[in-house]
Amino acid sequence: SGQEFDTRVEISSNAKENLKGILFEASYPFGFNFISSTINPVSGNNVWNIGDLPAGAKRVFSIKGSLSGEDTDLRSFHFNIGTKGSNPVKIGTQYLSLDREITIQKPFVSLSLDINGSSGITDSVGQFDRNSTVSIHWFNNLSTIVSNMKIVAKIEGSAYEKSTVSPQSGYFNSSDNTITWSAQTNKEFSSVGAGDSGTVSFALVPKDFSQVGKIINNPKITITASVSGERTQETNVPLAVSASTKRNIIVPSAVDLSARIVRNVGPFSNSGFIPPKVDNISTYTVILSVSNTTNPVRDVEVTAILPPYVKWLNQFAPNTENVSYDSNSGLITWSVGNIEANRDSLSRKEVAFQVAFTPSVIQVGSVPSIINQIKLTGTDNFTNTAVNSSKDSLTTRFSTDPSYKAGDEVVSK
Repeated sequence: SGQEFDTRVEISSNAKENLKGILFEASYPFGFNFISSTINPVSGNNVWNIGDLPAGAKRVFSIKGSLSGEDTDLRSFHFNIGTKGSNPVKIGTQYLSLDREITIQKPFVSLSLDINGSSGITDSVGQFDRNSTVSIHWFNNLSTIVSNMKIVAKIEGSAYEKSTVSPQSGYFNSSDNTITWSAQTNKEFSSVGAGDSGTVSFALVPKDFSQVGKIINNPKITITASVSGERTQETNVPLAVSASTKRNIIVPSAVDLSARIVRNVGPFSNSGFIPPKVDNISTYTVILSVSNTTNPVRDVEVTAILPPYVKWLNQFAPNTENVSYDSNSGLITWSVGNIEANRDSLSRKEVAFQVAFTPSVIQVGSVPSIINQIKLTGTDNFTNTAVNSSKDSLTTRFSTDPSYKAGDEVVSK
């Protein structure tokens, strides 16, 4: 269970004429994980274009994968071969079908990978610049001792940075990106008793290597753990044992939300006293912007709330943006939509809107907030997880405006 294996596919023609447009199709059982094939599939991971097959010719390729399940489980693979139909990736006329069964056996030494406390075989979601802890659990399923056991973790992927690896008790070889635990680092590995188990761990930090004009899409780190050792048979002849398992750390996009308040820049002309004066209206422009990095993000929405002393003026730009206001709750909603992966500042989405502030006498000497609870939500297309961002309240301190000077933010009588 969980071990990689190759399925060799050999297609031979016993026809007297050339066979044109041959397709080969595989149906996989539950628990099968497709890894690769020596020729690329033309549809999904289970349809291959064999092309024309001359009389007496032969085509050979292999499919690499792994199969997970319980001990003694029986799994069946189904294969079809035929010619293309009206759909170029579907078999129209079938020549032959074949079934092959595989019995799953428990490995001599079991391995499992936990990432940040999450077990299983599915991808684990990490975060850029945040530590990820990987635990490799092992268990000797044999009724005999395993000698000279060794565990090796191979690390690779577009979000992998070797300088962030913390191997703990293992030896990290940065030249081949492996961490090794053996009898040299863990003395108990020299002789592992029947039914013995344990855990080795390491940590690393996913990094974003995207640059302007060079986006790293779908960033991930792949960790392949393997175990090897020797068991002694009844004949006292050592026999090698091995097993392996693999998991990915996938990383959602880092969506950036920014918010600022201005007076003398932006698409609107503002009016009123600066500093703001009790019982007099002063208008401000709020500018919200959103940018994206590595993965497309869908259903992006930015919300914010106006306090009761700030009025929505129903002026926003560009007026093609989807912006709405609920006067009962003070909720502003900017429906951004979908954002493609791009670090280019030109791809930043931005909206500006105008609000009016009428200070009360109880606010004299204070710096009141103009807009609160600025939040972004969306869904990362690669990891299919929620993307969130938030910003602090914006006050009457419009310090990103070149015209601002200290004291302009404080309410006066």
